[in-house]
Amino acid sequence: MSLPKGFTPADQLGDVKGQKRSNGWMGSRTYVDGGAYPTAADTTVFNAVGMEGAAAGGPHLARWFAHMMTFTAAQRAAFSGAAAAAPAAAPAKAKAKKAAPVEEEDDEDDLDDMFGDSDEETEEEAQAKQDAIDRIAAAHNAKKEASRIAKGKAKRRDINSYVFDVKPYEIETDLETMAQDFKKITCNGIKAWGVEHKLIPVAFGIKKLRIQVIVYGDDGDGVTIGNSFGEDELFDLMNELHEDDIQSIDTHSFTKM
Repeated sequence: MSLPKGFTPADQLGDVKGQKRSNGWMGSRTYVDGGAYPTAADTTVFNAVGMEGAAAGGPHLARWFAHMMTFTAAQRAAFSGAAAAAPAAAPAKAKAKKAAPVEEEDDEDDLDDMFGDSDEETEEEAQAKQDAIDRIAAAHNAKKEASRIAKGKAKRRDINSYVFDVKPYEIETDLETMAQDFKKITCNGIKAWGVEHKLIPVAFGIKKLRIQVIVYGDDGDGVTIGNSFGEDELFDLMNELHEDDIQSIDTHSFTKM
C-alpha cells in the first residue's frame, strides 16, 4: 500500500524521528489520507508504528492511533483505498427502508429515520472503548506536559477535532460550494478546517456533507474556552452562511487531539 505523497516513508515509521514527522502530518488530519474515512494507508501505518511508537511520536499520532484502536482487527484489514466497511453499511439500510411496506402518510417520517445512525449498540460499544483509550492517552499527555513545564517550555494549547454531518433540505443544494464556504470561516477559536470533505448518499438522491474542523480548547493561557466556543458556536457560524439550505448539523465524531 503506497502512502500519501509527503508522508513519512514506510521504512522510517519504526524510528522515533519518522514517528515525530508523522505526528506533524496528523496534526491537521483525522486519517492518514486526509479524508473522512480510514483507508488501507491507516492500516499500514497502524501496523508499522505500534502503540509505543505512537506515544513517542506525539499527541496527534497518539490520538490517531487511539482512534484506530476502536476498530477491530478485521475492520482494519478490510479498509480499502476508498472507505471503511462500516460507513458503507448506510446505503444497505436505505435499501431495507425502501423495501419495507409503509403507509403513504409515513413517507416524511421514513426520510427522517434514514438520516439517523445505524447500529446504535455497536457505536455505543465503540465509544466506550474510545473513552477508555482517551483516559489512558490523557494520563500520558498530562505526564508529558508536566515534564515540558518543568523544563521551562511553553504549555501546549488544547486542540479538539469535530467531524460534522450537514444535511440539506433539497437534492439540488450545492454541497461542494457549501463546503468551500465553511472552510473560509475564520475566528480565534478555529485552528484549521479538514483538508478534505466527503459527500455521502443518504436516501432518494439526497446527500449529506461530512466535514472536519479543528478548534482550540483553551485561550492560549491555559484557560479552557470549551463552554464559550465549541459545537454550538460552530453550528451558528455554519448556519449563518447557509441557514436556508441546512436541515440539520450532527456531530459525527469528537476527538481531543
